[in-house]
Amino acid sequence: MTILRFLDKYFEISISVFLLLFMTALIAVQVFMRYVMGESLSWSEELARYVFIWLIYLMISYSAREMKHIKIDAALGLFPPSWQRWVVILGDVLFLVFALFIVKTTYELVLKQMMLDQRSTALAIPLWMIYAAPGVGFFLASIRQVQTIVWRLRNPDKTNIEEF
Repeated sequence: MTILRFLDKYFEISISVFLLLFMTALIAVQVFMRYVMGESLSWSEELARYVFIWLIYLMISYSAREMKHIKIDAALGLFPPSWQRWVVILGDVLFLVFALFIVKTTYELVLKQMMLDQRSTALAIPLWMIYAAPGVGFFLASIRQVQTIVWRLRNPDKTNIEEF
């Protein structure tokens, strides 16, 4: 149970920190090679770009877990206090539907990319691995949204994520 609790709380942020450190080191090596050694690595910028893409989509899931994804809090004040909880839950459900749509669309795109077997220029990485990033990120965000909706329904008086 402790492993599941750890993964629930730190999965996305742990991977994201690793990816950010890896990307930063990769770019630092490229800068060193270019300006100090006078040579340039042909593959480092491409790999850093792909790591950044995966980082962005994993952070969508983390933002959903922390209940910090994009929303308009100012409009919430326009509703009566008794409705506000349900408006927030409706927003969560709409985001869940959007995330599942992205997962479905990405799945179809990845299947096409696998059939085409396109590869990246410098590293020859199959491009379906890059195209899979939105699907994975939004799939994880979907799981987080379900958790958030259930939490909001069970805890109508709580709004603090620390209690999540």
